[in-house]
Amino acid sequence: MTTATPPAERLLNLVIALMNTNSRLTRRDIQHTVAGYDPHADPKTFERMFERDKDTLRELGVPIITIHATTGHGEDIGYRIDKTTDTLAHLSLNAAEISLLSLAATLWQDTALEAETTRALTKLKSHAPLNPPTTPLTGFNPRLRADDPSLTVILDAITQQQAIHFAYRAANTGELAPRTIQPWQLSSRRGGWYVIGHDTTRNDKRVFRLNRIVGKVKTTGPTHAFQLPPAHIITQAFQQDDTQTIHTATLALQHGRAQTLRTRSTHTTPPQPTPPIPTGYDIVHIDYIDEAEFADEIAALATAALVITPTSLAQRVINHHHATINLTHTPHTPRKEEK
Repeated sequence: MTTATPPAERLLNLVIALMNTNSRLTRRDIQHTVAGYDPHADPKTFERMFERDKDTLRELGVPIITIHATTGHGEDIGYRIDKTTDTLAHLSLNAAEISLLSLAATLWQDTALEAETTRALTKLKSHAPLNPPTTPLTGFNPRLRADDPSLTVILDAITQQQAIHFAYRAANTGELAPRTIQPWQLSSRRGGWYVIGHDTTRNDKRVFRLNRIVGKVKTTGPTHAFQLPPAHIITQAFQQDDTQTIHTATLALQHGRAQTLRTRSTHTTPPQPTPPIPTGYDIVHIDYIDEAEFADEIAALATAALVITPTSLAQRVINHHHATINLTHTPHTPRKEEK
């Protein structure tokens, strides 16, 4: 059994084939020579896939032209890309736009698409001014990680409008249960990735945090089985999600340290009363959802980040430090000499 080619890869293969043909490619040529199309597929199945791909590329501005055969032999219609048509306007990217593109590209680091995104970003940067003016985004280089293997499966399922199935551990009860959803969108919030969609079992819209998914995410059922709702419906579902309780932590951060945490600060005025803060530290307030995950992030900063409130978060960080100390200072027991 062969693995299905991702839609984006199939579209790229089609563009390459249509760009490099000297005359034209017929539908039969495309089905049997372009990677991503099944040469043994039913003609109607191939027709539907090819028509969707052709329409998608044209919507993206790719100038696919139709060429009719000049003789009565073979198929009458073929296709190629018109290389003489310049459909893309000249790019003029400023420093802020380059910074945002660089941030977006980091999403695909540590994935199969890392090389492709790096090459694309390099080409885009070549259109930027040599000495762009400084902007508030200059030097801002946070890292988005997409190394969760379920990300690629979910993205393909959204593109193909296909349901997905997975085991999910509830945040409030810890119960592990199977879930089947029609995925609408992937979103990131406060350092975590979420998939928003329609839960077919509960017949309602739901939001699921990816790090609570246990095992693999699998696609199920036919493609194009549902329609994506309007963007405002998806946004509303994400904002009104009541399964993700938001907490606020008060932290003391050492001057000049913990810049990543500082960028997530949500308040500027410390609550009253506050305990004495060590000299050389600043007070910040940061919202979080997963206490265990946030505690690990704080503990990694050692003395650069101290938890003021809540007590439960502070205790988790302390426990983390104690465990580290125990691992690094385990006394060595010499072996008894053999008699």
